[in-house]
Amino acid sequence: IDAAITAAITGDATAGQAALAPVRGALADLRSRNGVRVFSDCIDEANAAATTIWVFRHNPPDFDNHEQLDQLRANTALVTYLYERCRDQAPTAIRDNATFKRIMTGALHSMSRMWVAINDRNRTAVVNILREFRSFDKLLYLEFG
Repeated sequence: IDAAITAAITGDATAGQAALAPVRGALADLRSRNGVRVFSDCIDEANAAATTIWVFRHNPPDFDNHEQLDQLRANTALVTYLYERCRDQAPTAIRDNATFKRIMTGALHSMSRMWVAINDRNRTAVVNILREFRSFDKLLYLEFG
């Protein structure tokens, strides 16, 4: 914390961010050990799942490789589930927030389109959907994480 404060005072945002990076995880671990869950934990899980699907952005699946295709399907299902869970578990003030609604609607729409891209065996669509989805995922973290 002291290093982050020093970095903030000197205007070094990169060093400040690096110093604070472990704090979020440490607090989440502490809450988990004590049986406490907050909404940001839901966002963290959704963001982590989004990272697993993002690998297909630069390495789209070979639609003839059943293992790759099954991984994309599993990741799409997991991301969809976690995003829906966050949407449904959001506190009322967040759930009613127009930005939150827009992010969730957009992200879930992207994931619904992923199933179409998979069925159509369309690698370009997979990449484009992931590009679009990534924006929603980053916004979710920045606005509500």
